[in-house]
Amino acid sequence: MASTSKILIISEQLLNEKALLSLFKKLKLDVTQVNSNKLALEAINTAAFDAVLCDIEMPKINKSILIDRCPKKSVVFLSHNPDLRQAIEVIQRGAADYLAQPVEFDALQQVISKILQTNNNIPLIGNSPQIIKIASKIKQMSKRVTPILIIGEPGSGKRKIVREIHQISPFSCYPLIMIDCASVTQQQLSKELDTDNQKTLYYHNICELDSSLQKVVASSLSNKKIRTIASTEKDLTTATALNLFREDLLYKLSSITINIPPLRERKSDISLLASHFLCQYAKKIQREISLTANAIKALNACDWPGNVIQLKESIHQALIFTNSEGIIDVPSLSLPQKNISQKTSTDRQKDLPNLSLEDYFIRFVTQNQEHMSETALAKNLGISRKSLWQRRIKLKLDKPK
Repeated sequence: MASTSKILIISEQLLNEKALLSLFKKLKLDVTQVNSNKLALEAINTAAFDAVLCDIEMPKINKSILIDRCPKKSVVFLSHNPDLRQAIEVIQRGAADYLAQPVEFDALQQVISKILQTNNNIPLIGNSPQIIKIASKIKQMSKRVTPILIIGEPGSGKRKIVREIHQISPFSCYPLIMIDCASVTQQQLSKELDTDNQKTLYYHNICELDSSLQKVVASSLSNKKIRTIASTEKDLTTATALNLFREDLLYKLSSITINIPPLRERKSDISLLASHFLCQYAKKIQREISLTANAIKALNACDWPGNVIQLKESIHQALIFTNSEGIIDVPSLSLPQKNISQKTSTDRQKDLPNLSLEDYFIRFVTQNQEHMSETALAKNLGISRKSLWQRRIKLKLDKPK
């Protein structure tokens, strides 16, 4: 636990208990105590507290303002007269917990430890300008409920950012539900949308959503009880131009966008990520493990087409070949093969600048369908097989017999 963690106590008598003081000392907390609602709000306005303990029965305590002005899930209310309705009310509003007094110190320690661990969790590992900018943007929009579109290659960490956005948003006390757009049915989607319960819906790979369901999602974005976050691995502007994605849905989702750069474009983050994963695995197996300078150099030299997930898996596999001293060197690493001749679909489109997107599609398919499978065609075009099939029908491009 960080020695700089701060806790605010809003109570008249709480600190008189020696056992509680001992607990705060054990958790290495910098404690501030106030005895009125006015002083509490003044303290919150002048300092950043990691956790707040509040006697809910103190006169003139404004629970809603207190919760709204503190980090989400950081306020714990204490009551001498516990009331179930009151507990439900404050927790739904965004409080971390509601405990009965006199306090059971083991329960309080668990609650505070969880709050501090959550608030001190680093959502994104890296010191590159791109990652610093993304982290700043996440904080800036934490209080907004506008739809968000996250754009990034496979393995770039889109789900991690979704969880972080949800955790610090006004909807953090409600469920976060992931919808796999490649497989969701009309019935499943309707079940999530036709409800009065507040929630955050995360549309994973919304580019794969069936065209009939895209209209349903576009209509649902006006429902203020549902926070919408979507992600895509593909260029939705291109998909819209090819009539594979609804223009109105793209417009509504694009009010706030987060572009996650691939790992090859933020090389300075590779060694930090590798060290982070190494520490995680070392803790699990309870063993000291380290990377040699040459191993770090080799990791930094790779482009990592599978991005963060591929890097993590490489570190995981390297543990198998760690020597008796717990040192990982280059031969132990599973490194991706370089293929500098490989081009993305965007690169190929740049090679044909005078063609419209529709003409490019027709030309690419007709030139390559004899020696490429449907899966390979779709992958090179940056679309799904289903989208390729739909486009073939629309343009009357039959498969070769």
